[in-house]
Formats: sequence, structure tokens, C-alpha cells
Amino acid sequence: MEHHKRLEAALEAISQKIPVGGIFELRELFGEEWEREPFGVRTDFGKFFAREVAAGRLPNIEKADGGKNNHRVYRRRR
Repeated sequence: MEHHKRLEAALEAISQKIPVGGIFELRELFGEEWEREPFGVRTDFGKFFAREVAAGRLPNIEKADGGKNNHRVYRRRR
């Protein structure tokens, strides 16, 4: 799945699964599907998602503090 399609799926999952103010990691959005993806695919998408957040292209999401094991965590803003 290419990054833009995966991003659409992530945004849909965020709107359905994560309450406003909720903290999440990307793997929470995709469940078992995420674990079946090769490590390189997961890290590439994680970097892409982080860049989109940092650039302000995902205004409802912000980087949050507290990630463990070098995982980034995010907060749903609205």
C-alpha cells in the first residue's frame, strides 16, 4: 500500500478509534495488519507520517511526548 493510501486509512482509523485528545501510535491504527508489514515499510510510513504532521498538513494531529522504544506518539486535536 503506498503512503498516500495508507495515510487515508490512518486518518479514517483516527476518526473512528481515537477520541479527541487521545494519544496513539501508528500501530494502534492498523492492528495486526501493521505487524505483518515488513519493518522497512513501517518505518518509511512512520517517517512520512511524522513529516506530514511536522509540516502542518494534518491539522487535527500533533506530536505528543512519551513515546517508548523510539516510537513516535501523536495526539488527536479535534
